[in-house]
Amino acid sequence: MVSGIGSGLGGQFGMVAGATYGTAVTVTRFLEIDSETFTRETQRVMSKGIGRGSYQRSDRVKGYVKGGGGDIVIPWTTKGMGLPLKMALGADTVTTPGGATLERQHLIAPSTAGLFGLFFTAQFGKPSIDGTINPYTYPSCKVTAWEISCGKDGYLTLKLTCDCDTESVATALASAGYASGAENHTFNEGLITIGGTTIYGVESFSIKGTNPLATDRRGIGNSKKEPIANGFFDIVASLDFEFEAQARRAKEIAATVDTNLIITFTSPTMIEAAAPYKSIITIPNFIYEGKTPGVNGPAVLREPLDLRAVYDGTNSPLSIEMHTTDTAA
Repeated sequence: MVSGIGSGLGGQFGMVAGATYGTAVTVTRFLEIDSETFTRETQRVMSKGIGRGSYQRSDRVKGYVKGGGGDIVIPWTTKGMGLPLKMALGADTVTTPGGATLERQHLIAPSTAGLFGLFFTAQFGKPSIDGTINPYTYPSCKVTAWEISCGKDGYLTLKLTCDCDTESVATALASAGYASGAENHTFNEGLITIGGTTIYGVESFSIKGTNPLATDRRGIGNSKKEPIANGFFDIVASLDFEFEAQARRAKEIAATVDTNLIITFTSPTMIEAAAPYKSIITIPNFIYEGKTPGVNGPAVLREPLDLRAVYDGTNSPLSIEMHTTDTAA
């Protein structure tokens, strides 16, 4: 066992793309996390045959692990985000912009195959109070939901909700190594526009995706098969900002499609000349699902602007463009 700090300070998280569902791979991508809730899901089979008394017999109970999963909250950094975003959405195309030497452009977009074949091995180092960093490995994890969010005075985060095939404590803890020079995207680096017009006064935003998957594909022998899509995927966003006017009310009522919600985070750190680290989130087509602002005292009224991404048959319902030095997801 590896020794370290006997509290959450000694924890670690690593991941790697999987090759065969149900088979663990040694993790190689290590990311800082704010929190995680991964755990196993256990089941009990209890026979209640008549004739041996009125209480559950101890020799008629058997247990097993039927799966697992949980949430991971990852601070969004300027390096290393391609893999978790690819697992959440489906595709990451990496190119070198014209004239660039170190800069790489990642274009991440939803999968056309319902995330089939996309899963990852996750390993957490969970410290016990004696300083032992205990390894918990989840061989094959599928992202069933995700959230990108940021608030005033905070930093950009990515939350993944995952379904896993099982949990193991037999795999040795991998030695963690982190990308050098990675930085957070903070709220003051952000810019939000709708249809090319800057939206000011946004205190927070979130973009949430739901990936409906058949997660209980088990049978006799308790072997779990890879979850596959079994419903329509969904992307919704919410912006909390000051009530400015009734300009969007008619569009909300008529479900008028609006265009180009673009959220850009630009780091002051340069990759090379005229090439900063940057993340651009775009929802090209959406409908409003907001509510009427309420007067709740003397404070400035806020407009709860909710919207839902819609697909026009051509443009991806959401895309994320990252400018970084990572050469692959």
